[in-house]
Amino acid sequence: MKRILTSCLPFWGLLLPVAAFAQSANPSLAMPPKESLHLYQSPGGAVYLHPDQPLYLSLSGSPDGPKLPLQTKAESLAKNPRSGQPFYFKDGAGRHTLVHPDGDADTAKTHKRRADVPGDENIFYFHLDGKAPLSRPVPKSATQAHNRGVIFFGEPVEIQLVSEDQGEGLKVNQSGVVAVYSSLDGAPFEKVTGPLGFAEERAYELRYYGEDNVGNQEAVRRYRFQIDKTAPNSKLRFRGPESGTFVSPSTLVVLSAQDTGAGVGVTRYQIKGKGGAEGNYQRPINLAGLGQGDYQIHYWSQDKLGNAETAKSQSFTLDRTAPKIEMGNEGPVFREKGNLFVGPNTKLTASVSDNGAGVAWMKYKLDQDSGVYQGPVGLPKKAGRFVFKLWAADKVGNQTQAYEYELTQDPVPPTSHFAFSGPHSADSKGKFIAGSAKVTLSAEDKSSGVKEIGYQLDQGAEGVYREAVTAAAGPHELAYFSTDNVGNREKKNKLHFFVDADPPEITTKMSVGSMGEERFPKGSLLFVIATDKASGLEKVEISINGSKASLLQQPPKFDEPGRYKVELAATDKVGNRSTATVSFLIQ
Repeated sequence: MKRILTSCLPFWGLLLPVAAFAQSANPSLAMPPKESLHLYQSPGGAVYLHPDQPLYLSLSGSPDGPKLPLQTKAESLAKNPRSGQPFYFKDGAGRHTLVHPDGDADTAKTHKRRADVPGDENIFYFHLDGKAPLSRPVPKSATQAHNRGVIFFGEPVEIQLVSEDQGEGLKVNQSGVVAVYSSLDGAPFEKVTGPLGFAEERAYELRYYGEDNVGNQEAVRRYRFQIDKTAPNSKLRFRGPESGTFVSPSTLVVLSAQDTGAGVGVTRYQIKGKGGAEGNYQRPINLAGLGQGDYQIHYWSQDKLGNAETAKSQSFTLDRTAPKIEMGNEGPVFREKGNLFVGPNTKLTASVSDNGAGVAWMKYKLDQDSGVYQGPVGLPKKAGRFVFKLWAADKVGNQTQAYEYELTQDPVPPTSHFAFSGPHSADSKGKFIAGSAKVTLSAEDKSSGVKEIGYQLDQGAEGVYREAVTAAAGPHELAYFSTDNVGNREKKNKLHFFVDADPPEITTKMSVGSMGEERFPKGSLLFVIATDKASGLEKVEISINGSKASLLQQPPKFDEPGRYKVELAATDKVGNRSTATVSFLIQ
């Protein structure tokens, strides 16, 4: 506190303000009026002044009388003294006193004590106030959030500009705020008379400052904020296998949200369907816990001010099922007792179906051949067992286990055989059968087995062998062949044979001439001649006068006279038999 000692003369002091000016550094924005310093007397009579306030000291004999300016000692000693020179109090903020001693020589030494004595009529108080007010915005009844250094409000907001005067020591040392001024978005400053209302959704820049009663102007402050009524915008995408609306258990649901204002506060989701879930989105949603079927996910976001978007939805089908594979063939195949036989020209085919996302690919492996299945696959040109492997995947990654088909390739035709059923013979001239005999056919196959035997007799049509073959008398050609169960056909075999239906012919002749009426002399021989034009003579049997038939090996001789009856039987090599009887008399 500064104290000033005066003489004992009565005086009336006036403190007169002189304007001070401030220059704007940014002419593009409206600036506040230049600072003007004032003397201020509070309703309680306290006087306040700025430390830079020029002061002029004068005396008057009455409140309304003329004012006589006082000179300082320096002015009075000057050659050309001037009155009305200003002086300043710059010894610090706070309360100061002007002290008028009462003539006591010791008073000057004890003025500090006297200055503190209340009610002393020779002590005059005033206050130096060199600090500007401090103002701040106070939003009312509005949700707010901070994002990227900007304050956002979610509804119409009222902002009260509150200003408090600053000073050192007691509150009484502050002259007090006289007014607060504001400028919106660079407009001219206006005195604030109440709360400021903002409802339009946009960005604002509010500049403001406070001014106290002695002219201290606060440096212009900025308050940037924005009204945000717009909800965030959420998006959904699938990470991992997907095809159309189909996804796999390994697929993740990824939600993202953007908000150009206060920022995203929370994103929510709800999965509707068997085993569905809901919650706050924090990380990609794992679908592994859901079962096969159709689902719908609803999702939405809310910003930090509570602005919530309308829920969006996405339907999807969780596909856990791998495709189904079936093997087929182009060409003959034969199954027997779990074994699959194929022919050399048979091609393996495969079909695949998927009731969900659809088939992505199907692959195969056969012996040394493998790749993506694109059409019928041929087998190696060799006999033996093979394994045909197939596997497939759908468009969301569900893959089958390998389907394995064991098969045997049979490139070898059967072997056919013939046999005669009934009397038959063969020699260098050919094969002969009796008219009652038949030709039987048979075949064997060591792999897929015999399917059928075919034959063709002479120039007739081919037929399937079902029973023994018969033929008319005479020469014949029988072609025969067999086919196995996978289509291997044997080359035609040819059988030449002769059906011998005629018995031998028998002729007789006596060794001597007849004596008339079939009479022959003793010692005559009977010559028997038997011939066969086909298979050939097998034997001749003879019986004389009813004796037991015996094999004729040489001509019989008749030495005894008497009547004789000779019975002859000739048989060819296929059993055809003829007989003859000769009667004669030996004398």
